[in-house]
Amino acid sequence: MAKSKHRNANHAGNSGPAWTSFDLTSKLVRVGRPYIVATRACYYVLLYKTDPATGIESRRKVSTRVRRDSKDSYHKACAAALKILAEAQSNFDPSAPMRLLAFFESYITECEAKGLSQSYLQQIRSAFHALMNRIGNGCLITHISAQQVRMFLFGQKSGSMALSYYRALRAGFEVARRDGKLVSNPFDQVDLKALRKKFTPRPRGILSPEQVVQIYTALPKETYIDRLIASFMLFLFGSACRRSEGCYLLKTAIDWERKSIRIAPTVKNRLKTASSAGEIPITKYAAIALREQHLNRQSHPNPNVRESKWVFCNERGEPYQPASLTKAAHKRLMEVCEQLGINSEGVDLHSMRHSLSQILIDQNSETSVVSKLLRHGSLATTLSTYHKTADISTKFESVLMLTGEMPMPVIVNEKPIVIIKHTLLILSFKKAA
Repeated sequence: MAKSKHRNANHAGNSGPAWTSFDLTSKLVRVGRPYIVATRACYYVLLYKTDPATGIESRRKVSTRVRRDSKDSYHKACAAALKILAEAQSNFDPSAPMRLLAFFESYITECEAKGLSQSYLQQIRSAFHALMNRIGNGCLITHISAQQVRMFLFGQKSGSMALSYYRALRAGFEVARRDGKLVSNPFDQVDLKALRKKFTPRPRGILSPEQVVQIYTALPKETYIDRLIASFMLFLFGSACRRSEGCYLLKTAIDWERKSIRIAPTVKNRLKTASSAGEIPITKYAAIALREQHLNRQSHPNPNVRESKWVFCNERGEPYQPASLTKAAHKRLMEVCEQLGINSEGVDLHSMRHSLSQILIDQNSETSVVSKLLRHGSLATTLSTYHKTADISTKFESVLMLTGEMPMPVIVNEKPIVIIKHTLLILSFKKAA
């Protein structure tokens, strides 16, 4: 009598963890017994599925594609069986948790329907793609542990990138928890203080006005893109605008009679916060940049560029994506800074906004005026950002000047000397104690 082809893996001379410890059975999809069927060549998994409409149960045998040719083959079969059952749960049960790729596609569609800005949508895409490259796009979102999340975030190159990924992914997984697809959000278990301490703060790349003029003069201006990048850099310095605000700046937002620029949300760009909308003055630097870009557009052979409603448009007459324009400008900025001998650490397009703001603060401009120019949500944001810059010391010239003009007390018989002696006496008592 011929022997049966199907045998229990646990009776085939293989030792491994108990299958029940994986705890992957559900009401609609469960694993048959024996859990892993071992044939002469490879391992199979028996899956029993129950139709939610009719209640009829069906059996399906699925190959793990793992051959029985080594001692570790059973463990490999168990790992393959995990993926098979996870896929069966996701595909068969409509209420089962989705895999990471399917969840990302549904979440990004929901974000696009809400009308989020293109820059924020790009951050979400980058964060999810990085996570899928790390743990795989077929992993169920319920199987993503807090330890995997920590290893992913702490393995990033910079703190700004790690925090950007954290914010984007935590918001997405919070939506999954709200919809009942997750019991808890694994990103809630990340220690943000430890994450910030791991990375050294990125320098802000503060430049002086002389350095900005040198860089603008030395930047190449041979092609349309070269001239656009040079004008865009000078405009960001002269207006302290964010990159997305400059990329989606409309020609109708510029009022030359009032010498002002109106920052408002557009169809393609939602501002960072509600307070980001406002009206700012046209400085001399911004006026030069806008004039040069106007001449640059008028000399382009494409009529779509000449008639485009966007100030800083590409060669198709459409607005630039902030990320792509930043990448194109960064290489040019680094080369020019190296030629001029300027420290390029932290220098990019966004550092132009920081440079003007820090210069205004150092030249004793009122903090409330600077905060209104930057369109911060509160005055505390301006104070905490630009009054604590490590590479620029706080200046007290205005304090000394004002206190020197105040009326001074009359000193009789050199009383302050007695006070100084009394203070030294108290300090000696404290030291002795």
